Amino acid sequence: MFTMLLANIVKPKYYIPIGGNIKHMRAYSQALQKQGIKEENVLQLLDGQSIIFENGKVKLGERLKLKDVYVDGTIVGDVGNAVLEDRLQMGEDGMIVVVITNGIPEIVSRGFVFVKTSKNLMDKTKQVVEKTLKTANAKNEKLRYRIENEVSRFLYKETGRKPLVLVSIVKK
Repeated sequence: MFTMLLANIVKPKYYIPIGGNIKHMRAYSQALQKQGIKEENVLQLLDGQSIIFENGKVKLGERLKLKDVYVDGTIVGDVGNAVLEDRLQMGEDGMIVVVITNGIPEIVSRGFVFVKTSKNLMDKTKQVVEKTLKTANAKNEKLRYRIENEVSRFLYKETGRKPLVLVSIVKK
């Protein structure tokens, strides 16, 4: 273990394990104690915890309020919760895209089911869209959301999964 090798070479008076979660820090602390470093000299910090070095001694300072900063390609910090939630949902359950052109729906699946082996499910999903289109007021601006909800409900009932459902209505 590199941490133990480093501690044996450097022989620090105080040691602050970083990296990993609290379980990792506790494991480092226990391993360092076995190497002879006093328990009170191994500082296990929580996020935002400050340290004060004063007169050759160390003590924990105040805990600072921190917020997560997300890096998305070249954008730093502007990734909203909605984007992250959509990505999590797509990562776990995939996505379904419903494209309706002149009242005719087409279903596209990515990361949810393999369309060629799930033709029955895709046909039933298409029927749910067609039924929703027939029963909905064509001028209703919330039609897209109604279709998303109906398809989501149907797919969860059929598969137990909740893919992200996107609906695009194209009028030519």
